[in-house]
Amino acid sequence: MGFLSCGAHADAPPGVQSPYTAAVKTFLEKHDAEIERATFESALRFECYSDSRSEFAIGVRQTFLIQAPLSEVIKVLDGFSDYTSIFDGMRRAEVKSEFAGGYTFFTEQDVPVPFVPNERNEMIYRVDQHAGIDKSYRYQLLKSNHLKYNDGLIVVKTKTPGTTLYDEIDFWDADLGLAKTLGAKKVWKDSLEGIYQADLAVQLKAEKKEMTNAQILKASKKQAAEQDFNSCISSKKPFQYLGKTDAHT
Repeated sequence: MGFLSCGAHADAPPGVQSPYTAAVKTFLEKHDAEIERATFESALRFECYSDSRSEFAIGVRQTFLIQAPLSEVIKVLDGFSDYTSIFDGMRRAEVKSEFAGGYTFFTEQDVPVPFVPNERNEMIYRVDQHAGIDKSYRYQLLKSNHLKYNDGLIVVKTKTPGTTLYDEIDFWDADLGLAKTLGAKKVWKDSLEGIYQADLAVQLKAEKKEMTNAQILKASKKQAAEQDFNSCISSKKPFQYLGKTDAHT
């Protein structure tokens, strides 16, 4: 989700550090080797990660192929004005400031739990692009009313002239308040459903030029609600680039 201005010269603001901040950076540095090991198909594939400190902490990798050229996929990721009409529950999405190599980005998201305020997050995005080959967006929490941390990465990369690899990884934990009473499995299921909807919306927006944003939102919500995430949740494993000390402290 990139936005970069040639006139931006300020340094990136300091973000919230978590054990995953460095791990995600390492994952990006080793990404060429990672995609050699990953299986990419048109269908979304999830890999879930455990965290010994909290059963509510979310960690998930999403890989899939988009049948559209890299330029079209980047257009969707950078099309901020469409976010509120293709991503379920998103109320606001806007760039707040720019710096050399990236930007800060604010979102407001509905929280479907009574008496819980909408989630408001400001993220730091660091963007790197090799024209026609790939583009990466590494993000980190700046501030939030619910999240304790949020570290992640999106890499989109040309596979063939008309096909793009999409690889995303996300780690976050939140102060859940009343939502914690729903239990960890429910929190995980709802989180994965939301991620699936957003990923599928990106895929449809890039591939299906004939679909309106309203149609994309409806179709992606329906398909996300039909998914069974139990296998991913039950087979969680530690993230391979998380240091042993980080995994237990």
